[in-house]
Amino acid sequence: MVGIHALNAYFDIAASAGGVNIVPHVRAAASLDLSYSLHVTKAGGAGSVTLTRSGQSRLADGEDKSLGTLQLSVGPDDTCHATLVVRVNGEQAEYAANCNPHRASD
Repeated sequence: MVGIHALNAYFDIAASAGGVNIVPHVRAAASLDLSYSLHVTKAGGAGSVTLTRSGQSRLADGEDKSLGTLQLSVGPDDTCHATLVVRVNGEQAEYAANCNPHRASD
């Protein structure tokens, strides 16, 4: 049985017109089925918002796969945090990133 150890995840986060594109990726060393949930929380002068997306995916050996794109309006003074929770065969791993391209670290 292939477990969470056969998986790696990362985010592509890039500024776009008026905001940010957040693209979570997963990469598998071996074929596996996974479920995931993506949570993005943004807070700033205009208030706060939390967006959630979840789903399932199948990866082939060595495959690197995008889990979709989330677009969000983010200002230079806003905080933005993205968290991806991935589940494989009863195990789970969590990956997090600052998703405000205007702020180097949070």
